[in-house]
Amino acid sequence: MSETTVFIGMLDASQSSRQVSASTPGGIPAVRACGSRREAEEFLGQLGLSVDLDDEERVQWDGDRGVWPVGS
Repeated sequence: MSETTVFIGMLDASQSSRQVSASTPGGIPAVRACGSRREAEEFLGQLGLSVDLDDEERVQWDGDRGVWPVGS
């Protein structure tokens, strides 16, 4: 079984979220706009994935790693 890869999109000043994308265990791709780490973790959990967002091998960030919109 291959390792799950999660992609977390770019965040810029005009956005209140980052696009988080991953595939379900069955291989179906899913994308959701998440405004916080907690939202991203909940989304991944709903897909049936257990991924640590700090895992540099399984999570790819576009832009600053670990940064979410202000106030989230």
